[in-house]
Amino acid sequence: KYIRRLPGQGMLNAYGLTNAGVEACAPDIWRAGEAGFRIIPNIYPEFIKGTAIAIRETLEAVEIFQRTLGPHFQALELNFSCPNSEEAIAKNVVQALQATRKVRSLYPRLFLIAKLSVCHPYEFAQELERIGVNALHAVNTIPYTIVFPFQRSPLNAVSGGGVSGGPAFPLALSYNEELRRKVHLFLIMGCGVTCADDVQRYFDLGADAVSLCTLALRRPQAAAGIVLKFNG
Repeated sequence: KYIRRLPGQGMLNAYGLTNAGVEACAPDIWRAGEAGFRIIPNIYPEFIKGTAIAIRETLEAVEIFQRTLGPHFQALELNFSCPNSEEAIAKNVVQALQATRKVRSLYPRLFLIAKLSVCHPYEFAQELERIGVNALHAVNTIPYTIVFPFQRSPLNAVSGGGVSGGPAFPLALSYNEELRRKVHLFLIMGCGVTCADDVQRYFDLGADAVSLCTLALRRPQAAAGIVLKFNG
């Protein structure tokens, strides 16, 4: 109902960030940290509830992570690239900046990452840099209507969904190329990676790191091979 596979190692997802919540996930992250893994929690502020509520819930989540993870909590990713609706993403810029300022002011030593969508203007990234985020992560899934503008999404009944994997790569690459020119922050580039050559193309653009997502799900051995190639 919410997920479809696409040609070219692609995936269409309208499922979103669904889990048991911060209080349930934080102990699992702590155990992973104790086992030697380095995990950065990701929070999606639900601005649909209203700015004040979204900011309050975000701060509550940060407090839970800080209390539960202790020394394992050194970084946080604020995910401004959800939901998969192009219009909803475009509208959250002002709210996202307000939330970022609040988190930055209360947690000045926390390494903050902001995750962007191709729907976000480059001025948004520049303002995040001025606020003091430490890194940008671009991009998340790309709305189906942007990747396939003349086709009806097979998940049209549930917002259309976001495309990841191979079909999203050209648009993600283009967005990141311009983003690199606009900001000087540590930049995590990603979306659409299907092979080592894709990773190299991101590094050639000036990426400081490259994220692997759909590939790790669909072809985990290939993803592991890429990690070893660039970090071995």
